Amino acid sequence: MKATKQEMDLRKPQMITEKLDVAALNAQRQTMAAPISELHGDMLWSVVKKLREPELIAFIADPDVTRASKISTIAKLNDVDLLIALAAADVEIFARRDALLRIDELCDSTPLPQADVERLAPCLEFKELIAYAVVLMDMSDYDWCAHCGEHTVDALCAAMYECQSMHESVLLEDTFAHLSHARPDLNKSLRACSPDKFLTEDTYAPTTPTVMYLDRYPVDNVA
Repeated sequence: MKATKQEMDLRKPQMITEKLDVAALNAQRQTMAAPISELHGDMLWSVVKKLREPELIAFIADPDVTRASKISTIAKLNDVDLLIALAAADVEIFARRDALLRIDELCDSTPLPQADVERLAPCLEFKELIAYAVVLMDMSDYDWCAHCGEHTVDALCAAMYECQSMHESVLLEDTFAHLSHARPDLNKSLRACSPDKFLTEDTYAPTTPTVMYLDRYPVDNVA
């Protein structure tokens, strides 16, 4: 039986009108096969930006992912909801702090919704996070003092004692003053755990063993 023209056309080898980019295809296959912890730069970001909340948190918590990769990823995130989840997650402190700073950068003095800012309440318990969490909460006129307790006081005082940044120091001092005014019930803890107490203990703590060192090379006082 003679084949029809349509059947003959189907039997012909199909011509590819576009040339395959073999190098690009191989690179794509390698990317899909490689663990995410081995990706870098734009290739890493192209994968990470598609991750959902649990996947992103798992990526940041992955010990095989370099610190630099985590920092660059957080700096590129534009989803405030994801950043809030990251700031409240059980991941490394530096990542949570960077998430808070990125939220502040994206908000640009625009208050967060109350439901969102409330999710940041766990940050009040950490000395590395409390100053930046309070900034976001104050911006939203959120009563963060209501969430404070003994652990918050400890975190605040430890942060004030260890702080080496002038900007953060001002934030912490304002936080201390506001908490003291809003929560009189915590004043006893605030006084007992004040930075003055840390400084006094550190200054007058005895050294063991007690040793006196003599200067073998005295220098004349030229003042």
